[in-house]
Amino acid sequence: MSARTVDSHVRWSRYGLVCWNLVSKSHMKVFFSLVFYLFICFGVSGNGERIPDAPKSDLISGVDFSHMDTSIRPQDDFFSYVNGGWIKSTEIPADKVRIGAFMDLRESADEDVRAIIEEVSKAENLVDGSDEQKVADLFRSYTDVTLLNELGVKPIEGELARIAAIKSKDELAAYFAKGQAIGVNNPLVFYVSIDAKNSTRYATHIW
Repeated sequence: MSARTVDSHVRWSRYGLVCWNLVSKSHMKVFFSLVFYLFICFGVSGNGERIPDAPKSDLISGVDFSHMDTSIRPQDDFFSYVNGGWIKSTEIPADKVRIGAFMDLRESADEDVRAIIEEVSKAENLVDGSDEQKVADLFRSYTDVTLLNELGVKPIEGELARIAAIKSKDELAAYFAKGQAIGVNNPLVFYVSIDAKNSTRYATHIW
């Protein structure tokens, strides 16, 4: 091998080493990212075995298409298109004016609360002033029909007398406020909610 050939091999070897160093420095992250990607794609474990695929689950839509009436074009009547199937297949019970998921939830909650109250009202030796004692006494006072018939309107005679004594609009407005505090309905509804003109504070509303 001539000196020129040896020199050429050395120069090409050095050139290749420099190129490899440049490639390794600039593309090292890409290289390892590619290796990681292939590992994930082919699912190979450390001992060379294939990693089992994760169990697949069917995707379920949150929309119940069975309640829709697709015979109606949505651009003609969107309400009937979405709810037509449910309206045709659902019958409102004779003792109700409406039915739906929220009504079912309310009835279920009412039944649960009633069961709790009835259980508490049957208990004896409840601690005076406790929530249980207050709930039990209130429930018993409502369900003791015999006592209610004997008392008649006597328990509210004082309130009826105050209403009968109202002589002016100012006195009527004052009683509206008092009635609101004790649970007596009146033509005006008072409630506290977020101020419609300033969401950083609460305000008294009347309607």
